[in-house]
This record gives sequence, C-alpha cells and structure tokens, in this order.
Amino acid sequence: MIAGPPTPRWRLPEKFATALIAVTNKSTDTRVGFLLASIVRARKLWARQILGPCELTPPQYAVLARLAECDGLSVGEIARRLYADMTMLSRTIGRMERAGLVTRQRCEADRRTCEVWLTDLGRERIASIQPRIEAAEHQLVNGLDEDAIATLKDLLRVVLSNVVRDTVAPVDEPAEWESR
Repeated sequence: MIAGPPTPRWRLPEKFATALIAVTNKSTDTRVGFLLASIVRARKLWARQILGPCELTPPQYAVLARLAECDGLSVGEIARRLYADMTMLSRTIGRMERAGLVTRQRCEADRRTCEVWLTDLGRERIASIQPRIEAAEHQLVNGLDEDAIATLKDLLRVVLSNVVRDTVAPVDEPAEWESR
C-alpha cells in the first residue's frame, strides 16, 4: 500500500456514488469500454467537485496543467496534448483569458500561430489546486501497490494508443481535406 495524503473531504453525492457502484458492480456488461466509460463519468463528477471551489472547470485545469509543464504552447499543441477539439479549446482559453489566468500572444516566428502563456494568477491557481489534485490521484489508486499502479498505467497507455491510432490521423500526415 502507498502512504499518502489523508482521504480528501470531497465525495461524489451519495446518490450518484451509489448508482455508479451499483451499475458497475452488478452489471453483466464487463466490456472494457463500459468499465472505462463508467470511470470517466464518475471522474467527471469528482473533478467538478474538486475544481469547483477553485473556480476552475476540468478543461481549464487541463490547460493550466499543460502550461505549467511547458508555458507558451500554441493552441494547436495544447489541443494535441489534450486530444481536444480546437473550437472547444479556443473558447475555453478565451474564458481563461477573460478570467486573467492566461494571455494569448502571436508567435514571433510564425504570426499565424497564437501562443498561450500563464499569468501570475494562473500560476497561483494551479499551485493552489495541486494538493487537491494529488490527494484525488492518491484516492483514485487507493488499494493498489506501486507495481499494480505501474501496470495499470502501462495498460491504460496501450488502450489509449489503440483508441488514438484508430481515430486520429497522424500529425505528420496531411488530413484528407489537406491533400486535395
């Protein structure tokens, strides 16, 4: 067992948690896709509870986290790293810019490209939320030892690779509409 931070104070509302556990545990549907979808649904509710007090949505947190890793990414690069739709991402970044979390600047090397930079407020917000995110991550893998966590991550990377390979055109190959 991994020692870590205490159990967070937030929980899924009991009616949601009970329903999700009942559906997952009693379902005869043991397909991987069904189980992953159940996890995603529960995780979305959980993420809203964790991020809500910090006035962040899950997509906004994802953008802040990517920029905290590598500030000044282009909108397109953020979209690629998040597997996000460019239109949705542009709207999210616009709301974040209005909230003072990020700024957009034209790239000096390529004026067609817009880079996104964290503001001081964005840096403060991501720093303040990190303890909650780390506690949530610990709770997510509660009951798994280090080897099981490493195996789970490896397996999930394979599943993600399979999904992405079958649904997304490689970045270095032109999309069908670009080759016409």
